[in-house]
Amino acid sequence: MSIPKDSVITPARQARIEAARRSARAVEPEPEQLQLDIWPERVRALPNAMARCALFTAAGKREPRAALQRTRLVSLADIEVMYTGEELRQDDQDVWLQVVHMARTAALGDTVELTGHALLQALGWGRGADRYERVRASIQRMTEATVWITSPGQVHGWSGRLIGEFAWRDEDGQGSATWRVKLDTKVVALFAPVDVSWIEWEQRLKLRPLAKWLHSFYASHREPHPYRVATLHQLCGSRSNRLANFRNDVKKSLDELVNEGFLASWAHDPRGDTISVTRRPRVRGVLELAV
Repeated sequence: MSIPKDSVITPARQARIEAARRSARAVEPEPEQLQLDIWPERVRALPNAMARCALFTAAGKREPRAALQRTRLVSLADIEVMYTGEELRQDDQDVWLQVVHMARTAALGDTVELTGHALLQALGWGRGADRYERVRASIQRMTEATVWITSPGQVHGWSGRLIGEFAWRDEDGQGSATWRVKLDTKVVALFAPVDVSWIEWEQRLKLRPLAKWLHSFYASHREPHPYRVATLHQLCGSRSNRLANFRNDVKKSLDELVNEGFLASWAHDPRGDTISVTRRPRVRGVLELAV
């Protein structure tokens, strides 16, 4: 049986084949490396959908954390948030904002190395074995929980974990060993430019829990409109049983926001029991994309 000429691999033909393969590899697109936008050091990035619901509640630290199972959280009407896991609070939001901030220069899905000491220093929580355990427990809580979010800024809804993976080896109990975290690669869907607010970090660190929640909430509004006190009570996940007590707490927290330079003023209208606020002009050099 004769062998067809075009099936014979001559040295010249082999060279042409290798050249074609190299050419194909040269034009083959590289896999897309997903990465968060780079924002200034002075701010932290927070998706508006997270600021406009009870995902990170304003409950006090003495209140036991609720265990939730695919629970629909209170949110503004155009946002839907479902949650499974141990209740998250403002200290968890602090930790998440800082972890995301430290991971923003890495490709999503890459391991980010940090230490408990570095986190505590950025959070201003001080030092001590109990503080290291507090921040580690917070990261673990967000690694184990699952969140479902749909909002106007997303083409599709998002579900996943706020922190994809967490591993540590802390032999001395003081957080000096390397901690390793990974962000869920899908979390980038929450960071569409029109759906993210920049949180002034130094301002936030000085605030009490309810003031922190209000700080994030109003940062997600370009021009805040009036909200009923009862609405704020539900949105922030307050455990206060009496609306009158919560109203007083809101007023004190708004005074904090004025004193820290976030708000220019606020007013309470007793006729509708509504709160109106006026934001101070945004700091130059910080791009504000809240809607």
